[in-house]
Formats: sequence, C-alpha cells, structure tokens
Amino acid sequence: MEETWEDFFYKILPLLDACMVHVKTREHLTIRQTALISFRDLVVLKLDTAGAIYSAADIIPPGIKHMLLILQNVKDQYPPCKNKLKLESLVAKVVSPFLGFTGLYYGGEEPVVLSKEPQLVTRQRLSDGGRRISRPFSLQPKQLETLNEMFLSALCKQKGDHCTKTHSCCLKNK
Repeated sequence: MEETWEDFFYKILPLLDACMVHVKTREHLTIRQTALISFRDLVVLKLDTAGAIYSAADIIPPGIKHMLLILQNVKDQYPPCKNKLKLESLVAKVVSPFLGFTGLYYGGEEPVVLSKEPQLVTRQRLSDGGRRISRPFSLQPKQLETLNEMFLSALCKQKGDHCTKTHSCCLKNK
C-alpha cells in the first residue's frame, strides 16, 4: 500500500495537476482534491486498510502515516461525509493524540472527548429546515437603496441632535 501511495502521490498526482490545470470541477474542488478524494474512497477505504492498521498498530510505515494525514487534510465538504469520518478513525489510530471532527482521540478508534460540532451541525440544519443556499445572497438596486436609507435613518436616530440631517431619510423627516 505504501508503494502504491508513493507512486500515486509523487508521480501520478503531479502529472494530473499539470495536464488538467485549466479544468474546472464541480463544487470548487481542484483536480488534486478530486483525485485525492477518489484515492481515499476507491483505494484506501475499499481495501482492508483498517484491519492492517489495527493488526500492526505499533509498526506503521511512515508512508502510510503520510498517506493518511494527506488524505485527512483534503477539504471536500462540511460536515464531513461518512468516508471522511472513517478515515478520521484510521488516522486517530496512527497519530495519537488526534483532534478530529467528532472529538479528541487518544490511540483508539473512538474519541475520548466528544466534540460538540456534530450536534451544532445537526441543530443548524434543523433550524434551517434542512435547506441549503445554492447561490450567494444578491440584492436588487431598489432593495439596496431601501436598506441604505433604513441604515442611515437608524444612524441618525442614534446620533440624535448631532446628525447633519443631509441624508435623504433625514430630509423626509423634517
């Protein structure tokens, strides 16, 4: 596995980067991130990597540690998917102590101190009604003008007598 990772990371990945430098992927991921996520999902997690790591916990080759840490560091989505969480527990077995999404690990596959992050994400989803915003918030010019007037009006009220009363909202109130 270590040899496969080194070939992929040092030879194949730079070649993919160079050949596809101008290719745009979905969800703003780079070709490098996409390739690393695919390697994580299709190679590392499909093989019995967990069994090999748990059976040889004391003698993990440096290349395997490197692979797990690099793959764990790839930011693909938030909150992390199931595969990312599986990888987190593998990294926690190899690197101790390890602070992950679900908590603080100390040499085991389960966190010793649980994180509140998963509950916060669940609570946020429930308060949002489970919907996701697919594009940034945008305003029409008239809406922006109205917001500016409301802001200036509130600012004038806060200043009280010290307002210069040169804003359109202040002139209306005369």
